[in-house]
Amino acid sequence: MSDLNIKILDLIDKKYTVNEMVTELGISRDQLYKVFRKLKKLGMNFNKKYYSSGDIIYVPNKEIYIPPKCNQVDIITEPKTDSFRALLISDLHIGNELECAIAWQKIYDYCIVNNIHIIIIAGDFLDGISIGRKESKLHNHPFQQMEYAARNYPFDPGILNFIILGNHDIDSLISFGVDFIEYLKNFRHDIVPIGYGSGIINVKNDKILLAHPLGIGVSCEHDLTSNFLLLKGHHHAFRSIIGANGSCSISVPSLSNIFTSENEFLPGAIDLSIKFKDGYFETIYYEHLLIGDKIYAVGSMQHSVCFEKDKRFDTPIRHEEHLVKKKAKNKEKK
Repeated sequence: MSDLNIKILDLIDKKYTVNEMVTELGISRDQLYKVFRKLKKLGMNFNKKYYSSGDIIYVPNKEIYIPPKCNQVDIITEPKTDSFRALLISDLHIGNELECAIAWQKIYDYCIVNNIHIIIIAGDFLDGISIGRKESKLHNHPFQQMEYAARNYPFDPGILNFIILGNHDIDSLISFGVDFIEYLKNFRHDIVPIGYGSGIINVKNDKILLAHPLGIGVSCEHDLTSNFLLLKGHHHAFRSIIGANGSCSISVPSLSNIFTSENEFLPGAIDLSIKFKDGYFETIYYEHLLIGDKIYAVGSMQHSVCFEKDKRFDTPIRHEEHLVKKKAKNKEKK
């Protein structure tokens, strides 16, 4: 970010008017508005206050709109395809001293080798920057952190990332008025933001629900009566729960070196495979991966959703589950 942009942000924070900024910086109004346009592209929106003196004050817009229903995105598959595979990651906390950049690349290498084209991210892609909380941060401003993430997170033309934003991702919006969703739309088209806090991915006739707390008392209702697969971020540890109605809830481990459980000693990910019958989930198979010097598969689960399509949500229990434990604790994933 240029020195001029930083000076303008400082003057905005001090509530300088447009006329005062032009005078203070010795620039034209056209030059000032050009910076405003650039800041908008970086994800910063403004409200304007108009004064009887003919002057204007630009105020960063720190409001977040949470729709009454989850934002949704479609992943299109070939009509005859009866399976779907994706890699699940969460809580990368990019910009924290405990980020794990080597794990990001290993995940991409794993996807390329295994012909996986979809990565689903369950929140806290960024570590976030908020006023008054700067511990463990590699950067001092949201723009620096976002630029770093966009430049360093891997890219492959055959891989798409679908992401919801979590409580750390929203820090910059609440504190500075910088919207990471808008930044991604402009600078990383391969990282598709669904929404803050929650979102739905539609695959064939079924849905995958994603959820991550925002810490602001607002969230989208997690309706597992009509969504049989829930992927949750925030907990930094892998766990899965089978609901009474046959639903499947998976907590996605952190792809960082920030651990909240003694059972999590390496960054982790989930290799998810879904089999369809008539366009609906029939079998959900997922494998817990640990990312160390190699990628290790340490456990897997197969969850069979047994149902008649027209009665899917009428019977409370329609499932079987099979836990497959590896003989070796750290068996290498080929």
